[in-house]
Amino acid sequence: MRTDQPDCLTKERRNKVSDRLNIGLLLLLCAVFARLRWAKLDELLQGDPVHWLHEVSRVAGGELPYRDFSFQYPPFAAFFFGWVLHVLGATFATASILVNFWSFTVVLLCYAVARFFLPPALRLPVGFLLICVCATSLTNFNLFSYRTYSPALQTGAAGALLSLLGMLRFLRGTGGSGANLAMIAAGSAIALLSKPEFALANVCALVLFGFLNRRRWWNLKMLAISTLPAAALYAWIARVVGLRNLTAGISGYGLATFACPWWPTGIGVFGVAAALGEALLVASVISLPWQRDFRQRFGAAYTRMLLLAIPATVIFLAYIATTNREALASARPVSAKAMLILPSLVWSAPVLLPVMWTVILLFFYLLGRCLRDPRKTSKRTAKLLLVLVFPVSMSPRTWFGSTQGVMADISAACYPFLLVLGPYLKPSRKVPAASVVACLVIVYGLARLLGAGSLFTERNYRSLETAAGVVKISDHSPGIEVYRYIATHTAPSEYVLELPYGGGINFAASRRNPIFDTMLFNMEIPLEYQQKDLEQLERRKPKVIIAEDLPRFGTNFSFGTVGNRSCVCPRLVWMPDKPSWDAAHVYPLIGYIVGNYHLAARIGSKMMLEANP
Repeated sequence: MRTDQPDCLTKERRNKVSDRLNIGLLLLLCAVFARLRWAKLDELLQGDPVHWLHEVSRVAGGELPYRDFSFQYPPFAAFFFGWVLHVLGATFATASILVNFWSFTVVLLCYAVARFFLPPALRLPVGFLLICVCATSLTNFNLFSYRTYSPALQTGAAGALLSLLGMLRFLRGTGGSGANLAMIAAGSAIALLSKPEFALANVCALVLFGFLNRRRWWNLKMLAISTLPAAALYAWIARVVGLRNLTAGISGYGLATFACPWWPTGIGVFGVAAALGEALLVASVISLPWQRDFRQRFGAAYTRMLLLAIPATVIFLAYIATTNREALASARPVSAKAMLILPSLVWSAPVLLPVMWTVILLFFYLLGRCLRDPRKTSKRTAKLLLVLVFPVSMSPRTWFGSTQGVMADISAACYPFLLVLGPYLKPSRKVPAASVVACLVIVYGLARLLGAGSLFTERNYRSLETAAGVVKISDHSPGIEVYRYIATHTAPSEYVLELPYGGGINFAASRRNPIFDTMLFNMEIPLEYQQKDLEQLERRKPKVIIAEDLPRFGTNFSFGTVGNRSCVCPRLVWMPDKPSWDAAHVYPLIGYIVGNYHLAARIGSKMMLEANP
């Protein structure tokens, strides 16, 4: 009598050995990138990295977000980074350790989640892709580097992935019920406290999981344990800093309701159609070498896909031409035009847009089938729905535009989920699709590394010894000169103010910031906080003000870069036409600075202002 059990056990052992080897290789790659990006800053004088470093250092110094300084996200990242910096020291090295802790965590959790729906042949390539893309991302979801607009992205992704992993393990029957519940609860708490997108996604996932699980009392216990800790912390913070200050901060001081990227504009709809067209084009091209196998498996549906790919390709190419009109119409050589157009084809957002819209369509298709007959929902479909619900629920904020542009975009919070879902296929045994996708994934990952090689060399960086330890900076001039001026002209107990948007000097020199708002650039700060800034500036006169040599010292009253991106709902327009800035607005503290400070030195584009005698 024959049995397949030994073969099954052997396959399971092989998969476990393969997973351990994959994890070891991925961790080694993570360690390499962590070493190459250790304590590196691309900009010391302005930008997102120095901004959030300064914010968490204020927590390390005993200040509270929302009450003592502006903070535009839920509190977890500020408290976690700030408290650890308080204990270990507010240094660049400590910040690097924390950034890498969350980076390694995200990679490991992504791999653990991928094991539930990706074939073994794709797991290592997908892990490689995730690391390469996120290690080379310039502004959005970045790993192993300070270069992210907020570490709340990394903490929120880790929390969401941990919660998702607990749900998937429970559906599969892996591990103990208590352990899985603990993973769901811990991950949910972190996600709910990190960033609004992750909070929304986690709530949607909990509701969906409860629907799929169908165990009423266990679900109620899960919901309570998963949400009450975060609710209790929010209640405590609201009591300490004031509910109005807390809600203003979490909503980005008006940023959350400023734009309506879920409201379609013509150019936004065009971008969505182009993304779907690109998805059809890629799927058709990949399938061509195995047309017979695909026709045998999918029948008429495959023929329809090939036919639809023709107009879809036209739409995609028309969109690329529209968004690159200046490059195409210029007198530049063909090679120069190609280099200008290339980012619109190969960088993270254009590559992931087709994935995002395919994921959205797949989610609602599977959800519709599940709602029609819940009893026929397979475990595979249930697990896939749980994975899909996270990027789907986080994506509406960039469907047809964002605060930075009017084109369809990708929410940075979706990056790790879409990078894992992008290569997902369900190939037949006769179609070697997994091998093809693995090759494409590896090639794209290597291309990202080659394109961002300057990030990993020492050529453009110079070391600077600061009060916060050694840091390597690429904008070494005038960054180094400005730091040395502050170090020699101020004492640690004195205040230093950076305008309009910085914090790198405050962090590096361990100098305090006198005002509430940490960002007087691309933000429409409410009037009450503008007045608070003026009052605190008068009371805590900074010894030196570092300001841009621009009108109003570079400050502006605008959400995002100056342009027309205000919500036009309920009108349907080709492009938004309502201004997102007030060119005449002057912050009250600017008038005070002009009347009470004078130019003491000029270093590059920066002015060192000191109080009048």
